[in-house]
Amino acid sequence: MKRRVLVVLVFVLAVTGITFYTHLHPLPVTRTAAALETLQYDREAYDTLMKANTFSNGGTGVAGSMSPETKAYAVLMKNKNAFDLFYHLEQEANNQGRLYALCAMYQLDNQYFNTIQVRYLNSIAEIKGLFGCIEVGVPMCDIADKDSMRAMAQYIASSHE
Repeated sequence: MKRRVLVVLVFVLAVTGITFYTHLHPLPVTRTAAALETLQYDREAYDTLMKANTFSNGGTGVAGSMSPETKAYAVLMKNKNAFDLFYHLEQEANNQGRLYALCAMYQLDNQYFNTIQVRYLNSIAEIKGLFGCIEVGVPMCDIADKDSMRAMAQYIASSHE
């Protein structure tokens, strides 16, 4: 009886350990995007996010005007190749640009978002955020949760309809 309980306990611990490990170390993403040079897109908007100065969730400054980055985000989201463009940004942009790409992936492909989000939730790399009138340094992990991505995606999208 004790042996049977021990075997069951070891099995449960092994399954729990494997589940925990795969959550921390997800399998490599197999989805790929079309080659960037084959796509038609607004190069200026893409370059703006590639070298984004700040990450903001909408209106900035006293007047609540949209930052160049959020305008560029909206332009690329309207592109028929939006997934491909943001896929490349997520791979190659600076940290602020990568967060815009993560936000886009939340809207474009939630399964892919769930796969790549882990990297951001575990990242303490600091980004420059512009929230209203305040510019602050924020760890990526503080912004990369689903609730923040959903709120930011909705706010940015509603500001450009």
